[in-house]
Amino acid sequence: MIAVFQTQAEAESAVDDLSRAGLADLETAVYEGISQDHPTGSDTIPTTGSAGVAGPIRPTGAVPPFIPYSDLGINAEGDENAEFLSRMYEQGATLLVVDYRDEDEMKVTEILNKHGGRFSRED
Repeated sequence: MIAVFQTQAEAESAVDDLSRAGLADLETAVYEGISQDHPTGSDTIPTTGSAGVAGPIRPTGAVPPFIPYSDLGINAEGDENAEFLSRMYEQGATLLVVDYRDEDEMKVTEILNKHGGRFSRED
């Protein structure tokens, strides 16, 4: 699941709540969008998250910048929200990628919504 947040602080608050929820097999990664602080062409895009998915993502040099779907193990081809997510990321929004067990979807969605997470242009 990928949620869009206006700020990295909102995304990190959601990660904190997800961690406190005690959900098994939960993994998160926060990707700060392209902004004046991290313009296209910078060496790395900083990320945070749980073990195994945290660390810098090297930009590809593509213009405009893209969400590193393949680095996240996500197949975005045909995803109706991929354009929305890419546009928000390019405008500086923060993305939170959450991997969780199927049975935890409602709880994860509830926590992300609580912190202002959006999943599509309709949210």
